Amino acid sequence: MRAVHLVPYDAVGGVEVAARSIADGTYDDLTFSRLYLADKQRNESENQPGVYFRALGRLLRLKPDLVIASLWRCCAVLVFYKLFRPRVRAVTFLHSACTVHWLDFILNYFSMCLSSEIWADSLSTLNARVPGRWHRKARVISFLVDRVSPVQRMTPKPRFVFWGRLHSMKGLHRALAFFHEVQEAFPAASFSIIGPDDGELAFLRQLIVERGIQNVDFPGSMDREGIFHFTNNCSFYLQTSLDEGMAMSVVEAMQLGLVPVVTPVGEIPRYCQDGHNAVLVHDDESAVRSVLRLLDDPEEYQRLSRNAVQTWQDKPLYRDDVLEACRHVLAV
Repeated sequence: MRAVHLVPYDAVGGVEVAARSIADGTYDDLTFSRLYLADKQRNESENQPGVYFRALGRLLRLKPDLVIASLWRCCAVLVFYKLFRPRVRAVTFLHSACTVHWLDFILNYFSMCLSSEIWADSLSTLNARVPGRWHRKARVISFLVDRVSPVQRMTPKPRFVFWGRLHSMKGLHRALAFFHEVQEAFPAASFSIIGPDDGELAFLRQLIVERGIQNVDFPGSMDREGIFHFTNNCSFYLQTSLDEGMAMSVVEAMQLGLVPVVTPVGEIPRYCQDGHNAVLVHDDESAVRSVLRLLDDPEEYQRLSRNAVQTWQDKPLYRDDVLEACRHVLAV
């Protein structure tokens, strides 16, 4: 049996990192592969009509038994492929608790109509995006990509880090304002914002100048190993997103032993508990006070850091969950 996972392009986002964690190959009785619409190394754009026709042609040649579509662009390919092969098993894979625009809503809706199962990166995404009548064919897929070795962090330092796309939905303007308040108490505090620009970098740089925020750097894109090494001297992961699904970067940060300072959006409040393994940013003022207390209390910081690591020690991996779900869809 053959399964193909459609992804718009290869990048550093949670969807793409998770997709790469399953190598193309045969797993017992299942052959699994990824199919990208656009090749960024060849400067292809996911908005070019030709990449959709090419992906459709590849599917018609491969004749997979199961097609998994991640994100709305791939849903368009899946819908058209079902016109040619109506008996093929299909899965719509949702990765965010909110829709981006009307086209996202429509294409995902039609794709869910045609799908044997609907997968979601979190329970919050499932409940927000999947109509109640389809819950019987929906399931949550673990977004724990791999086991990450934590770094023992003894004395907390006012060193903050974020990694992900520099997009407006990540709320980095609020993160900078939050960091600026911490910096008033700790002038040597630093904040590293790692990731590719997705339309926000110029605005963030301007904000830093206007508010006189010091010690903020933008290292750019890094691979996961580079990010994990970079965080060895950091103590806090700072992310004030406006909306999220599973928030893979937060999960990775917790596995590393960083204490997350995060807004309770999407799935985050299901695994981040204020004062237990995280600092939840309901309002900036009280969250800043919590961080300052942790900086003055190494034992309390270490307790939150240990709890953050333990949160994910017994959870299933994305790879195992996806392969098991594929077999289930194909067996029904």
